[in-house]
Amino acid sequence: MRFLAALIMRGRMQAAIFAVVTSLCSLILPPVSILSSAAVALVTLRKGIYEGMAVVLIAVTAGTLLEWGLLGSLYLSLSYGLFVWLPSGLIAILLRETSRLSLALEALCFLAGLAVVGLYTIYSDPSEIWSASLLRVKPMLENALPGLDANEITRRLEAFSHHATGIAAAGSLTSLSLGLLLARGWQAMLFNPGGFRAEFVDLRAHAATAYVSLALMIVAFALDGRSAEIAKNLIMLLLVLYLIVGLAVFHAVLSSAKAPKYGLVGFYVALFLLPQISLLVALTGLTDTWLNWRRRFTPGLK
Repeated sequence: MRFLAALIMRGRMQAAIFAVVTSLCSLILPPVSILSSAAVALVTLRKGIYEGMAVVLIAVTAGTLLEWGLLGSLYLSLSYGLFVWLPSGLIAILLRETSRLSLALEALCFLAGLAVVGLYTIYSDPSEIWSASLLRVKPMLENALPGLDANEITRRLEAFSHHATGIAAAGSLTSLSLGLLLARGWQAMLFNPGGFRAEFVDLRAHAATAYVSLALMIVAFALDGRSAEIAKNLIMLLLVLYLIVGLAVFHAVLSSAKAPKYGLVGFYVALFLLPQISLLVALTGLTDTWLNWRRRFTPGLK
């Protein structure tokens, strides 16, 4: 990882080429997109807005030319420029100027929320768009899932379509958030050893965000119709945010001197084997706003 960070910091061209190559690789292995966004964020964090935006411009230009030559399309690079590289650079600027990781992650969540609300503003019922796309895979599911009739598959796909906007936005938010965290980790690795760990274990969302989360939960489960659907899609974004905060809480507690020696390793293994635990982790991140779990289990922390 240190080698990659050092390579990105050698200059604009190196950073832009790295961002373009990893964006193309993400067509085969989607998680590689995290590296692409991290490259832009790292340059911006270290060198500022002008260098960061220069890398975005070079990456979009070079990526467009390369993509046109290889694939005969312009979709990937332009999409990356608008939805990955530009947001990564803008949020990195916020983090660079404020040095508040929680604010940067909340700002990313807010941008994703604007995208969800914007889609519901443009389209009266976005689920119809998703439903049309999802029904294309219906023949595949009929063959792959014996025992389910066509009507049952259709019902499930239509139900899923009402949450597809939030799921897609949450996926993008997760990728951008991990890219920002990786960039911050790279920055600390090169210029401030140990700084990222101290910043991460102290991560805590603002109280206002927690109260907005509670309000959305009330709307989602107390009301029906369009308002409830929008609220449920927005809650998915907040789950991503509080999952990261919850991970910070567990990391702080389980890596303390009083924790079991392999407690942190065991936690991540359990999280990998039982993804359902992520809901508990997110709940921990939310309730940490009021209960301050780190202080309760590790008195030495704030």
